[in-house]
Amino acid sequence: MSGVLSDNVGRAGGLVKAAGGGAWSFVSTAVASDSASIAFTGIDSSADTWEIHFEGVVHATNSTFLYVTTSTDGGSSYASGSYAYGNVGLSGAGVIYFSSSSAAQIQMTWDPARTGTAGTTNSHSGVFHIHKPSDSALYSLMQWEMVTTDGTYANVHKGSGAHKVAADVNAVKFAFSSGNIISGRASLHKLAHA
Repeated sequence: MSGVLSDNVGRAGGLVKAAGGGAWSFVSTAVASDSASIAFTGIDSSADTWEIHFEGVVHATNSTFLYVTTSTDGGSSYASGSYAYGNVGLSGAGVIYFSSSSAAQIQMTWDPARTGTAGTTNSHSGVFHIHKPSDSALYSLMQWEMVTTDGTYANVHKGSGAHKVAADVNAVKFAFSSGNIISGRASLHKLAHA
């Protein structure tokens, strides 16, 4: 079978969804090199969902958390409060759930011991989404799934969060709780629904 489907069609294994609707578009890439953070500006109303892919992000300091904060002024400043999040972590060391309803930033990774020794082969990779950031009538919702290594285990960090202020979010910043980002890259994409 070749060509473009113009309708949903049935087959023995179920429905095949027709092409059409939205499409992901590449926006930009940030490359870290002993950087304090990775930030993306220019998030706007041209899409309802924005996605960031992280690859090989290496931290400079042992036992750190990865955080995200949001901005409403194009990245000139980032909010330092009114965040809520929930996170589940899984590794050979066990399962943990943690959350906060009033935090200074959103904590994306669950156990600093699961980030491993700084500057080695341990790294962070994964995907982060922010939904409806330009709708100033709603809280901007976020979700992510990160994988890390700690020298012993491969670890999963999966969570969701919100900046509990109805505002037009137009930038996001990722940073570790201490130390710089030695290396790694992140790429921003957006989903247009039509």
